[in-house]
Amino acid sequence: MNSDSEIYLAEWLYLAATNEAGIALWFDAFDDTRVSWRLTQARRLLRGIRQLTLSAADRARVHHCEGMLEAQLGDWNRATERFKRALDLLEGSQEVEDGVLILNDLGMVLRLQGNAEDAREAHEQALALARVVENPHLVAESLSHVGLDLEHQKLTDQAVGYFRQALSASEALGDHQQAAFMLNHLGEALWRTGRLIEARNALTGALDLLASVADDPYLHAQVEGNLGNVAYEEGDLDMAAALWQSALNSMDQLDVVFDKIGLLNNLGGLAYAQADYGRALAFFQESLELAQELGDERGIQEALRNLTLAIGRHDEVVGSEQLCAGRR
Repeated sequence: MNSDSEIYLAEWLYLAATNEAGIALWFDAFDDTRVSWRLTQARRLLRGIRQLTLSAADRARVHHCEGMLEAQLGDWNRATERFKRALDLLEGSQEVEDGVLILNDLGMVLRLQGNAEDAREAHEQALALARVVENPHLVAESLSHVGLDLEHQKLTDQAVGYFRQALSASEALGDHQQAAFMLNHLGEALWRTGRLIEARNALTGALDLLASVADDPYLHAQVEGNLGNVAYEEGDLDMAAALWQSALNSMDQLDVVFDKIGLLNNLGGLAYAQADYGRALAFFQESLELAQELGDERGIQEALRNLTLAIGRHDEVVGSEQLCAGRR
């Protein structure tokens, strides 16, 4: 650790050890480092805060922070463990809003692991609690998560209804960042139901909102990827390829593994459709390796299916070329 990092860490630990306001500032500092993808610094902050004597509620928040960092790094099992530990610490407490936040993040990780049923249960519990405490921000967030669970369960029409409710709630709050997030998911759901014009309008609306708020490169890349899906369905293959590649480049820079799996499969599928089987194989192979790294069973199965098709066509082409060369 360099001297600047040591000073930074020491200052935040001093503040956290001093009083409750200092602890609140520490959590703000952690969120800032995590959201801006300074993950090494975020881990150092966590390592330091564990040295302090904290209340049960603050220990729960620290476990929540640990879970978010593990999720961001792609270790969903560790993230799930941290979230459940945090909920255990909050059981029977008055920290209902903290419980809503943790339930939403727990459900998100369960969904990423393919467990949409348990994810939806966690998110519906979070939504009920958010309504009890009458927190409109948490209601909007929970609505969006239930929508994502429904989409994962292929109940897309129901998902669109939840996304529209969440979007309306975000717009009423004047929360442009959350509204952009919701427009992205609404656009994706509309694309899945074949409503391409509505999908494009939602996604371009998300980009317009993102241009008016603080930079969010991850959400911007997600929107680009979804716009690539729409362009592909509209038959604009060059635009689709450009958008998917741009999104993939952003995910590379952010070191986001999960989103790269789908983008690589998309690019591989496009290369396959254009009979560029060698390039398709490279995309599918990389997608498989990343899915195996994360333990993403759905990603593994999809990549294996794609690889099988691409290998078959690639071998046919190579064999045909060799046969023609032999005849010459």
